[in-house]
Amino acid sequence: MYTPKLYVLLWIVVATLFSGVALAEDPAKPTEARLLERAQAYWSALQARDFATMYGLEAGARNGTLSPDKLRNAVGRSQLLKYAFKEVKIEDDYAAIMVERTFGMSSIGGSIPTTQPDRWMFTEGDWYHAQGIRLRKKTGSDAKQDGSPASGSTP
Repeated sequence: MYTPKLYVLLWIVVATLFSGVALAEDPAKPTEARLLERAQAYWSALQARDFATMYGLEAGARNGTLSPDKLRNAVGRSQLLKYAFKEVKIEDDYAAIMVERTFGMSSIGGSIPTTQPDRWMFTEGDWYHAQGIRLRKKTGSDAKQDGSPASGSTP
């Protein structure tokens, strides 16, 4: 015979197991929190001119369309002074973060503030910076299986 204490204990164990299943996030699912974590790492690396970290977060590094030298040349000599994320839009495996940023330009003796979309794509289980890559949704027979972007419209 089961005692009431045993029923209570069994109920607590079952409830705990099911609550863990319900709360666990699918690690293969693109989330805004993970996107912002990766974007913060990327923009902090840009500010510190840490090209190795930036390169590791680039989609072009994953699919072979970007070399470390190309990245360094794309950044050039400008210095990122500050940045702030203003808006996030996620559509399937693509995202755009509106970034308010200020670059110091020694050639003009001042700084240039701008707000521009910063594009990201979710591939190989994580978010990668996709600036300079033309993105499109994968549909039908032209979808690439390797997760690399095809040319087309942006999100």
